[in-house]
Amino acid sequence: MFALRDFEIALADGTSLAVATSSWVVFDLEAKQPLPTARALPAEFLLERRSLNDPFVHLPGLKAAERSVRLRTVLRDLDLNRHVNHAVYVQWALECASAELASRQQPVGLEVGFWAEAFYGDEVVSESRTENADGPEVRLAHRIRHAHRDIELARLRTVWSQ
Repeated sequence: MFALRDFEIALADGTSLAVATSSWVVFDLEAKQPLPTARALPAEFLLERRSLNDPFVHLPGLKAAERSVRLRTVLRDLDLNRHVNHAVYVQWALECASAELASRQQPVGLEVGFWAEAFYGDEVVSESRTENADGPEVRLAHRIRHAHRDIELARLRTVWSQ
């Protein structure tokens, strides 16, 4: 019931720079139910090879935040459907990383689970908690929630390294 989208960025010599994969539910808006991928997508768009083998395990919920930042959606955050663009959720999560972490490491890994939409003018809260601080990598768990309604918008995990 999921449509997978894989992405690869490589140099001309074939050296891999980045890989990503995403999972999408194909939804029949009239029937209000998911559709099997084979019924929704032409066969020529379906490939056997995957860019990144990911089982798409649900990200765990964030129980208690260590840091939080309040943000308001603005016009530049919106996509053509007038929803907040998916990339903005990542920016909101990165805003909640500490300045100290961001000054010594950079994000090298990202997982995102989208739960609900945000719209123009919504106030959101970006929250984070360190999952591990040992070793060369630091993992942060993130939650983006609506500031005035009890709605979780997204869960993220970022991995930081030097």
